[in-house]
Amino acid sequence: EENKYQVIPKIILDYKELAGAIRKFNEEDPLTLILKVRKLKRENKYTEALEILNKVVTLRPENDSYWNDYANHARMIYQKDRKLILSFLDSFEKDHLNNPYPNIVRGLLEEDLKKSNEYFEKAIKLKPDLKTAYIISGTKNYEYKNYKKAKEIFMKILKLDSKDINALYRK
Repeated sequence: EENKYQVIPKIILDYKELAGAIRKFNEEDPLTLILKVRKLKRENKYTEALEILNKVVTLRPENDSYWNDYANHARMIYQKDRKLILSFLDSFEKDHLNNPYPNIVRGLLEEDLKKSNEYFEKAIKLKPDLKTAYIISGTKNYEYKNYKKAKEIFMKILKLDSKDINALYRK
């Protein structure tokens, strides 16, 4: 039979293991990290937020929502952290050759519409059924007043999904 002096150290060890597991979970759980990003953005710590977003999209490279968060954040801080963003995208692509999202982000960030469309086309070649690439491409063309191209892109989205609200609204 164990006495209380033997049980307490065991409880402390169990607690330390649990605390370590929780800490590890918080460092590797994308949703927890996204919440951390939102907190950092409220504190105007945009570069730190970007570094965490880099980790999030690396942990979940096919998650459309996380890449959307990344792209929106990158667009907001692109002038300040341009090298950091492009360096991450280059590095990410080396490990994820068939992932279209780096090209989508580059297309979104590129100011030259012709180059931007080239990035979107690369992304679409990698994953032809990825509506995100079409939506962002169509929206960018619309913003640059290239209405003919924008309509063409939104019509392609409707071929993929006839009920897509983004394409129906914008066509």
